Amino acid sequence: MLGTGADGFGFILAAGGVGGIVGAVTLMMTPPIKRLARTLIIVAFVWSIDIIAFSFTSTLWAAALAWVINIATVAWWANTPRTMFQLAAKDEMRGRVIALFGLVSQALAFGWFVGGLVSEAIGPQATFILSRVFVLSLYLLAYFRSSEFRQIGQDS
Repeated sequence: MLGTGADGFGFILAAGGVGGIVGAVTLMMTPPIKRLARTLIIVAFVWSIDIIAFSFTSTLWAAALAWVINIATVAWWANTPRTMFQLAAKDEMRGRVIALFGLVSQALAFGWFVGGLVSEAIGPQATFILSRVFVLSLYLLAYFRSSEFRQIGQDS
């Protein structure tokens, strides 16, 4: 869509590598977080805004910058719920809960399939926007409807 061919695609993938390093380093350098649900909401919000911004990019540099932020945010998104599940699960169930989380995480591939179908129907930009509004709404619903969700990590 940017008209840059394989070189541009490679540049964006390299930007994702930079984002992965940024995300991992910031995650490692951050002191323990007590308000994990709030952190997850912030991460989901930043991620959503970034993906929507990415859908509007028209230059390689803007797309690459958005992709750096995207992948850096994914590092936070991937680790925050995992930590929340470990803290919320009872000791005797922790292994099973984490295994189930790993299994359910494999459904992400199905999401790409659905996203492809939706993109064919309404276009990639509208699909990005619709998906991020939907996902962010689910996070906000969980946050505002569940005091237990908001309390995860605050006791540790």
